[in-house]
Amino acid sequence: MSDNDSSDSSVEESTPETDLLIEQPTHHPIFENVTLEGRDSSRPSIHILSDDCIYLVLEYLDVIEIMQLATVCKRWYNLCINKMSLVSKIELNPTFSIFRLNRPLSQSNFISLLGLTGQNLIQLDVSNSSLRLDWASCKAISELCPRLEELNLSKMKINNKLATCFSQFLPRNLKSLILNGCVHFKEKCLEHILRNSKELTKLDLSYNHKITGGCIMKQLEKNKMTHFNFTECYRLKPIAVQFVLANFENTLEHLDLSLCPGNIFNISTDQMPILKKLKVFNVKSLVDDSQPTCDIMTNFIRLMPNLEVLDLENNYNIDMDKFVGTLSQLCPNIRHLNLSCCMPKNAQSLSSLSLLQHLDTLHLNELPKRFDYKELVDSTLVHCSKLKYISLQASCVDDESVFALIAGLKNLQTIDLRSCILPLDGTFIILCQDLDRQEPLKVLAQDTVMQEEEFSLIPVFLHINFGLPHFQDDYDGFFGGPYDEFEDGFGFDNVDYLDEDDFWGGAYVDEAGQFGGPGYDYHPDYQEVDEDGGWW
Repeated sequence: MSDNDSSDSSVEESTPETDLLIEQPTHHPIFENVTLEGRDSSRPSIHILSDDCIYLVLEYLDVIEIMQLATVCKRWYNLCINKMSLVSKIELNPTFSIFRLNRPLSQSNFISLLGLTGQNLIQLDVSNSSLRLDWASCKAISELCPRLEELNLSKMKINNKLATCFSQFLPRNLKSLILNGCVHFKEKCLEHILRNSKELTKLDLSYNHKITGGCIMKQLEKNKMTHFNFTECYRLKPIAVQFVLANFENTLEHLDLSLCPGNIFNISTDQMPILKKLKVFNVKSLVDDSQPTCDIMTNFIRLMPNLEVLDLENNYNIDMDKFVGTLSQLCPNIRHLNLSCCMPKNAQSLSSLSLLQHLDTLHLNELPKRFDYKELVDSTLVHCSKLKYISLQASCVDDESVFALIAGLKNLQTIDLRSCILPLDGTFIILCQDLDRQEPLKVLAQDTVMQEEEFSLIPVFLHINFGLPHFQDDYDGFFGGPYDEFEDGFGFDNVDYLDEDDFWGGAYVDEAGQFGGPGYDYHPDYQEVDEDGGWW
């Protein structure tokens, strides 16, 4: 029996409980002679509700329940079809889902769902879900979703066999393909998938450790791609990066090389074209000591005159005294800059930031000891009139320095002081009482010694978020992510608290996929909950 036949038979043999391929129902005999007009309103019945009320009820049902509801009668069928047919985006990711999924979704239910929503579907996200993709699923995506433009298959198991299926059934209009951290995903799999992706413009290959990028040079057309994400592609070759820089100069807008090997910069940029549309360039935390020097990074920046977002976190080999001045001249449109852990010697090293008139977000986490923040404000940041957010996480900042930042930066909206090394006793709050400031200012003060109840006279403009003690959110603001920093006793060495993706709390999450919510299904060892059912 062929692979295709076996896949088809697996769909046809689904059990009656999970097989919900929907056919238009007929009225139940009990309602045969009943009409909505003239009905006795004293007799309770859901049929007296208007369509708008029914649509509100459907908001509380998960996907499978809606599909079951569509089999009740003609009216319910039409209401369910109308609701589902308007959907343009489906996320089956259990953490962030447009529909609630309280049970695993079978292949047959998935195909039924596409049958209801596919005609208008533009975005489909099955990342990290319980769905097992097979030949029938791939075919359904291609045939039932003719307008699909974005497909997210992150964390799914994709081997050569399944990749071959995708090469046959990939939607024709697909423009964005996200393959973040796929299991068993190799270079050959990517080659199969890209073979028929003629309209593709965005490609996310982050956290695929076996990708070298060689097939990109074979399969992708010149000046078509706008986005590349190679985050943590340990085996990415310099020749692949050179191909991207040389062949997409008129279209490339976003390039992420974070956590890639440092040797990817061992290429010549002399003959490279100017990347006219590149606006986002991330080179955060390269995985070895062969980090780019100031001269090498300057040569790359010269190709990006219209750059708006630059992330250089943890690139400590770059001399900030030289680079910041060069950056301000070559890329004057920078609005988001991350120089965390880049070890500037002093405030004078960052003085050229005053030339970045569009700068609105600045990350300076883990600044060295004895850093003069007042000089940084007075000589540099005060000239950045659009600066709204500054992060000083894990820096040696004291109360007087915080006050200098608040007093000197009138347009600042958020200052991040999480995990600051020096104790903050809240003296800056007392100093701020005399400030004449109208615009609200949010202060992120998690992991500080300040206690909310100690300050009864906090100025109206100050909004201090003390958050959870001893814990720090990850870079996406989501508690428990793989980048969280934990107090002693909750570190990554304690595998009992981490699932396979380094997600703190493991599989013990609530219905929305969030750790510690009111619907939390607790392990017997985790019984410390509050009166609302939240953890602690």
